[in-house]
Amino acid sequence: MEGNNARLVQTMISRLDQRQRLILALRYAEELTVPEIAHVLRIGLAEVQSTLDQLVEEVRREVSEKSLLVS
Repeated sequence: MEGNNARLVQTMISRLDQRQRLILALRYAEELTVPEIAHVLRIGLAEVQSTLDQLVEEVRREVSEKSLLVS
């Protein structure tokens, strides 16, 4: 099941636009804080946070739906 979830997340990430992928990479791969990401990308804190919140919720929802289908 973990492998399936990892593939699902990879597929979802591949569908994101460049800005969304960059925000995710800076947060989770580079472990930058929201203020650091906003500074690096020269965008507002609210934009960074709302993008992260939206993307994480989409991943959770998709993984949950796929898990229910497999069960």
